[in-house]
Amino acid sequence: MFALLICAPSLLPASLSLLRHTSLALADRRILVTAPRIEAAPLVAALVDESLMRLSDYDALLLCDQHALDVVVTRGTALADGDKAVLALMLRASSVEIAAAGPLSTRVAMSLGTPATVVPFETTPDSMTTALCQLRPGARVLLPAPALAGGGGDAGGATPEVQALIAALEQAGASVTSVPAYELVELDGGGGAPRDAELELLATGTVDAVCV
Repeated sequence: MFALLICAPSLLPASLSLLRHTSLALADRRILVTAPRIEAAPLVAALVDESLMRLSDYDALLLCDQHALDVVVTRGTALADGDKAVLALMLRASSVEIAAAGPLSTRVAMSLGTPATVVPFETTPDSMTTALCQLRPGARVLLPAPALAGGGGDAGGATPEVQALIAALEQAGASVTSVPAYELVELDGGGGAPRDAELELLATGTVDAVCV
């Protein structure tokens, strides 16, 4: 996990002193923003690597969120000996469609060196299914997706959102291969211990709010 601590304006350099007089609701508030560290475990990394090396077996690479995109970039760049230009060539040579919705679609080109080619109007499973299956009927879809830590839930640990997306795609005739790209861990898992540090920061007044 990494954390970004946004300090109160009184702690900012003089060059940013204009923030002292802002009328924004979060002025003079210290907010701790937590986010998962995107580093695949060895087994997960191996599964992602194997899938990326067989991209030509698929018609579409469906990226459902920023973390999945980050994992594909990290593992794909590693397979390309650290050269993102080679990763872009790999993607183009595979002729795979890259599907992404919403703001994520605009970040694909910058991250992968090649643009998203399937961009639905809405960020819903049905909208993505319609856009993808109209372009590639019966598409073979590679879906790097989050999984619940410990394999909780149905479909091998797939989250409800991923399950809904897979169901919509398969109902439309697509064949989906879902690969765990990273794990989601409940903040309250293990008797609440994972949030003790955040609660301590709040109790001591070090921060005013924690976003998770």
